[in-house]
Amino acid sequence: MTTITLELPDDVAERAREKGLLDPERFRELLEQALSRAANASEASPDAREFLARLTRTRGLWRHGDGLRWQRRQRDEWARDGE
Repeated sequence: MTTITLELPDDVAERAREKGLLDPERFRELLEQALSRAANASEASPDAREFLARLTRTRGLWRHGDGLRWQRRQRDEWARDGE
């Protein structure tokens, strides 16, 4: 099982919550529908297909804790280096 963390503006998160879209089962259904549409060659651009392929190839590679926290630290470090 994979855990996904989303960062949404408060108003978007509230509207999604009100519509039940953040319920894990409903979110899974929506994601599966989107993946199905993206996989359909007639609907997906080459960029979308490549992105989906890369996600599939790299799934499960990060094994060192919270990847989002790591990304944020890296970006903060890059921002400090650029100053």
